[in-house]
Amino acid sequence: MKYKSQTIWQADNSWELIISIEGFNDIFSAVEFSVKSFKNLSYDSFNRELIVQINNSYRSILDSEVLVGKLKPESREKLITDAEDFQTINLSIEQFWSIPELNGTFECLTYRVVDENDNPVNSTIQHLKVLQEQIKAIKSYV
Repeated sequence: MKYKSQTIWQADNSWELIISIEGFNDIFSAVEFSVKSFKNLSYDSFNRELIVQINNSYRSILDSEVLVGKLKPESREKLITDAEDFQTINLSIEQFWSIPELNGTFECLTYRVVDENDNPVNSTIQHLKVLQEQIKAIKSYV
């Protein structure tokens, strides 16, 4: 089974980006990528690219890796919003330059790991650390 790392980013409280990176062989790798690798997400208006910092290098995000959501008008007055408050917008990364709120940097809100069917995986850091320690203990006895 393959896993996806998903990070959820916000721009100007009215836009949400879900970045999905596929191809992880295990939950640990997907979580590590989500938690430790994503430092910065920004839009380069000159090159019209969405760029993410991974460790000390940069990577362009593909259109197929991003889902864009816009806050629904009826949800604007809410203090706390969730996924149901955003409407998916068909927007290519190249089009971000025409929307001032998407033409800059983004704040990472949260992350999650999903399986190949997009079902959320229980991936809390505490749970994973315990599992990693258990795996190390088992390997030391083998």
